[in-house]
Amino acid sequence: MNDLPEAPRKYVCRECRETCLEPLSAANPFDPADTICGCPTCKSAESLVWACQFEGCKAEVSYGTPGGYGFRYFSSCWKHSPLNQANSQGKTEEQRSCDEVVAEHSPVGLTHND
Repeated sequence: MNDLPEAPRKYVCRECRETCLEPLSAANPFDPADTICGCPTCKSAESLVWACQFEGCKAEVSYGTPGGYGFRYFSSCWKHSPLNQANSQGKTEEQRSCDEVVAEHSPVGLTHND
């Protein structure tokens, strides 16, 4: 079992492009066993998707790093993925430590724990 904590989720609205950490939620009026989520800014229902966890980035999640940044699983867009960061500097992922990536980019409200 992995003892690392879960990374907090960040969402981006496909309608207004605003990000949030806590979406609105309510019981689905058509299926009481289901919950629907919505954007707290524009109130659009079912328009939220997971967003890259790096500060200022509103891209949808397309890459995940098991154990990344001291969390059980860290989600990012391709631009902020450790593999892309390593490739952009001509290093293989094995040559580039997680600490190097963290020093260059700060995830939203997250700190790196060894």
